[in-house]
Order: sequence, then C-alpha cells, then structure tokens
Amino acid sequence: MKGDAPVVLGEPKGYTAQKAGVKRGIAILDFILRLVGFIGTLSSAIMMATTNETLPFFTQFIRFRAEYNDLPTFTFFVVANAAVSAYFLLSLPLSIFNILRSSAKNSRIILIIFDTVIILHLKLVL
Repeated sequence: MKGDAPVVLGEPKGYTAQKAGVKRGIAILDFILRLVGFIGTLSSAIMMATTNETLPFFTQFIRFRAEYNDLPTFTFFVVANAAVSAYFLLSLPLSIFNILRSSAKNSRIILIIFDTVIILHLKLVL
C-alpha cells in the first residue's frame, strides 16, 4: 500500500476545453437548424401565397381557379408559416450570440422558453 499513488477525484486537464467545444458545436447545430427552419417556412409561405392554379372541373371548358385565400385553411397555413418564419428570424441573433459565447446560460434558457411558448401556442391554435 505504500507504493500506491493517491486517487484524485476530479476532471481531467483538457476536460473543460472539450466541454466548451461540445457546447459550441451544439450552438452551431442550433443555428443551422434555425436557419433551415427559417428558409423552409418562409419559402412555403411565399409559394403558397403567390400560387394561382387553374384546374379543369368535370370538363375542359369549366375551370376552377384556386388561390390561398379561397379556403380558411390555406389562409391559416400562410399566416402560421409567416409567423413561424418571423420567430426564426428573430431568434437567429440569439443563436449567433450562443455560438460566440458558448458559456452563456441565460440566453440558452431564453431560447428554450421562447421555443416552448411558440410550440404551445401552435398546439393550442391547431
């Protein structure tokens, strides 16, 4: 027992740097997902709002013209996608802040609270 080295409990030397790298990687992934979500919801809202379809109905001479504001469901789809894309746009700067300062905890908590509120709001509306 005299020759055994004492057991030291704690973190290895490079562990804090590794932990910061993981936090930065998660922040970058969060930013990329928010950017993809913004592009997707904005493009779907624009495509749905600008579409103008004319379809033959029963025969070729009777035509049905469809726009997004003909049905309330389509109108809601455009408005909901526009609202979510605006939320993504407003949350992107906070996500960039999390990349630059990966040790910031309050901004991550704010993002989690806002994400939860928007999900609960959409659940109640739908």
